[in-house]
Amino acid sequence: MGLDKSTLVFAQRDQLSRSVEAMRGVCGDIFLSLRAKQETPARMPEGVTGVVVDQFGEKGPLGGILSAFQAYPGCSWLVLAIDLPFAGAAVLDHLVKARNPARPATAYRSVEGGLPEPMCAIYESSSGVLLRELFLHHNILSPRKILISLDVCLVDPPDAWALDNVNTPEECEVARKRIAGQI
Repeated sequence: MGLDKSTLVFAQRDQLSRSVEAMRGVCGDIFLSLRAKQETPARMPEGVTGVVVDQFGEKGPLGGILSAFQAYPGCSWLVLAIDLPFAGAAVLDHLVKARNPARPATAYRSVEGGLPEPMCAIYESSSGVLLRELFLHHNILSPRKILISLDVCLVDPPDAWALDNVNTPEECEVARKRIAGQI
């Protein structure tokens, strides 16, 4: 995209504010994950408890997840990527209601392929050690590959487009039209 996706505007609100609002209904504390050299947003949305800075270098989303477990061991984490404009309160509530704490994670099943969607998922406190081991000892950097290797609870999304992400200006425009009810 060439810009910070948290600043994308949908329905007259930036994506960071939309995501935080969606999480407020299902999370007690909300943390923003940042890369080591990434600046904290100038205007932090109401409800953000704090920031978790990636301690694992440029390893992508897995670095942020591992850093959260490292900063707050014993906590479970609902992870939501910033580029999921349709993952609102209803989508998160659906996931939380389907949560199976006896499994290492609860994740949505992708519409195409049926694979776990790691960026809108609940990682149980017990999975922190498993993720770290698969990362450090087996060099697996993909949260999806890690979830595939674990016995996770898979949940069907409430809508076919609930987990569509926005990676291009064209996808962003389609998302804006869908959110506005134009398609």
